[in-house]
Amino acid sequence: MTLRSFACIALFLLVHALVYAQTPAPAPAPAPTSPETIDFETRVAQAASLARTGQFKEAEALYRALIPEAGRLYGAEEPNTLNLRIALARVLCVMGKYQESEDKSRDLIHVLVRLLGQDHSATVFIWRNLAMCLAGQKKYDAADAVFIAIIQALSHAHKDESPDMIKVKAARAEVRFEKGGDSEAVKELRALLPAAERILGPLNPDTLTLYAALSDCAKADGNIPEATNFINRALQGAQKKLGPDHIDTKNYEAKLKELTK
Repeated sequence: MTLRSFACIALFLLVHALVYAQTPAPAPAPAPTSPETIDFETRVAQAASLARTGQFKEAEALYRALIPEAGRLYGAEEPNTLNLRIALARVLCVMGKYQESEDKSRDLIHVLVRLLGQDHSATVFIWRNLAMCLAGQKKYDAADAVFIAIIQALSHAHKDESPDMIKVKAARAEVRFEKGGDSEAVKELRALLPAAERILGPLNPDTLTLYAALSDCAKADGNIPEATNFINRALQGAQKKLGPDHIDTKNYEAKLKELTK
């Protein structure tokens, strides 16, 4: 395996691990407090914690158990239920269960577009998840078509400078690089960095993912000092923002160790 192909695979896995703590979703509706709902919310928090710390198999099982309960407690298309469906689709994608995640993402897109609109952050998030699932199956043209559709929807809604637009453009460039080391994709990632730092903030998990992606690009080109600088920025930000046990923090630590050994 070449250095470039190794970096591409590492980049793709890193993209899949991003921002469980910040999954955009509809705002949950208040529910009557009862022992049953308190227990339910406790297990929802437990599932999210499992995902953040990389315990995906356990998170998957818990999300699968919680979704029908949420439907019974709140309703099939209520925010609490949709949040869990979004989280399960994301976990499945991270685990490499691309086809199932793709199917669930498509189902969710229909519901979210109808309820929230195509440019809502929750809709954009699950659309982005669909694109990543397609890329995971090497369906790069289909993935790019999804990215383009999202970008057009956001542009039509006058959201060209929105956080969602930056995230989608970065994800598209990352997938293009993963496909074959596209030099134009690397240029776009570099061009997006100032906007990411300005609009998302330097500690936002998506900005940290962009640092890590640029580190992989630099490593693929043999520029180890620059690769080390970018991954250090990602790691320091993750330690501050996400904490030492978050899966992204651990990934960045591993990448830094690989670069400095």
